[in-house]
Amino acid sequence: MAVMEAIATQYTEQTVTSVEFTLPTSGYAHLQFRISAQVDNGGFHEYFYMWLGASGSADTGANQYANGALRGYGTSETAYQSGWGSQRLYSPYIIGFGNVPLSAKYNNMAGKSGITIDIFDYANTNKQTSMIYTIAQPNYTGGISNIVLGGWSWKDTSTPNYARFATGYSPIKGFTRGCNFSLYGIKSS
Repeated sequence: MAVMEAIATQYTEQTVTSVEFTLPTSGYAHLQFRISAQVDNGGFHEYFYMWLGASGSADTGANQYANGALRGYGTSETAYQSGWGSQRLYSPYIIGFGNVPLSAKYNNMAGKSGITIDIFDYANTNKQTSMIYTIAQPNYTGGISNIVLGGWSWKDTSTPNYARFATGYSPIKGFTRGCNFSLYGIKSS
């Protein structure tokens, strides 16, 4: 019976621009990240980025990542996709820390986005690394919640040993104090 076990957890004690993990290169069949995150960006939404790497650092090469997602909020939905044209994995928005009391849109003083990322068969060097993710955002715009379901691919067939998370727009404001990034693994048989 496969058992999911905790590998590592990081908490942000202050606002940080990125969070990095060293991934195990053997012993696990699949990996999962569970993240509770919020960004310090004046109350607006922010892109959520992830990079993998096999040399102990992020692979930022052109055309290394493919992205696709379906986002639903209220009574509407949107979809996007990007073929092998990206230098990073990205998704639509995680919640921004609202600091404008009169603005209902994106104003969420206490909420964090919940993010789950599953990395399947990640140590198999006969295929590219595939992932699925979900992002749930409370009170995205004026009380309406938001959910994103998506898939990612990393073009490299190497076993990833590094993962990095960051936020989008410039200047980058970063993840707020109190975010939680946890890595889990399902043991190989």
